[in-house]
Amino acid sequence: MFVQKVICRILMGILLVGSMMLAEGSVSAAEMPQDKLQEAREVLFEFEPSWREREAQGKHSVRLKSGKEVLVTFIIAGKWVEEGNAVDFHVYDMIEYGDGSGHSATVGWYRVCLDSGEIYDTIFMKKIYPKE
Repeated sequence: MFVQKVICRILMGILLVGSMMLAEGSVSAAEMPQDKLQEAREVLFEFEPSWREREAQGKHSVRLKSGKEVLVTFIIAGKWVEEGNAVDFHVYDMIEYGDGSGHSATVGWYRVCLDSGEIYDTIFMKKIYPKE
């Protein structure tokens, strides 16, 4: 149980740092130019076409190997970054266990640069799309 608590705290710290990365130099979703957000989302869908379908599924039930059913929602959350004409995205699954508990499972953190159409993995600080 102790190890699980330590792992949970480490993961929460990672999520907190990631949230701060998104917040730095960005504006709230309400202030984000919606046309820029949509343009950046389309670049993400070119990079990973399956994400469009996963997002469209909405909240849905998934049976785990253990037999337990959970609810999963695929989320693409974006923040506008003015100084780079870019959008930072946190792509993740939100998993709910039905007893009020759950967690997020991060797919990745990405920056879509609208001027170039390039995508950068913001964790590893490298360009991942388009491939050269």
